[in-house]
Amino acid sequence: MGDILYDFIVIGASHDGYKIVKTLCKFKPNLKICFISKKFDKKQILPENVVCIIGSPIYSTFNHGVIGINLSDKAYFGTKIIIATGTKPKKLTGLKTEYLGYKLSDLSIRSKITPIVIVGNNDEAAKGALTLAETHKYIYMCLKDSELQCSDELKEKIINKSNILVLPLSSVVACKHNKQNKLQEVKLSTYSVLKCGFIIAFTERSPELPRLANNMLTVDVNGAIKVNKNNETEIIPNIFAIGGCASKTSINYSKLAAYTLGIKNVEEADLC
Repeated sequence: MGDILYDFIVIGASHDGYKIVKTLCKFKPNLKICFISKKFDKKQILPENVVCIIGSPIYSTFNHGVIGINLSDKAYFGTKIIIATGTKPKKLTGLKTEYLGYKLSDLSIRSKITPIVIVGNNDEAAKGALTLAETHKYIYMCLKDSELQCSDELKEKIINKSNILVLPLSSVVACKHNKQNKLQEVKLSTYSVLKCGFIIAFTERSPELPRLANNMLTVDVNGAIKVNKNNETEIIPNIFAIGGCASKTSINYSKLAAYTLGIKNVEEADLC
């Protein structure tokens, strides 16, 4: 079975994945936690008892209360699993550049004077533009529509931001890179050219499910993992799903951590 039996295996380094790992460690610092994801945020600082494994599960086994997650080269075993794979874009832009993301955390450039292009016309795109406008000097919002479709409150905030330029009836059709292969500029459907260092496309998103065995999870009509009020999945005990990949998206991290640890209430958990 391997050398280590983990108390928890957490799949997916989404915002919720980091939060639940840190909350579990806060309540019980001696937990053995295996954190598995396709990639990790280097800015996140995790406790020493958390082992981070880069990979994607290809199938799983369940035997006598122990759950195994198999990667291409090794299997990892735990008594409980928390799935926190978040969401993924329903539609990709098809643009050929590495400097493209679908959420704010994908942003990989540090320069605050490098222009950022936002693609999308919804509340999420508007919130993203406003967040970036606090730290970056130039923000372009490309809209396929003739005007902003976000809430009136967000629309007013965007209009009052001098460093956000809204470009109606436009979309990014091509990218140009410099000799170091860094994104330099983008061409729009309006034939305009913008200096740009990164693109964030706020497209419609859907739950991202881990590649587990077909008989381990059930999903709802929206493709999210079905969970109960305690975020437990339906088929196998001790498997939980949280965040965008789950049918119940609201989370109280402290209560969930206390429940998974068998602690009766959060107050008791705080004393651990």
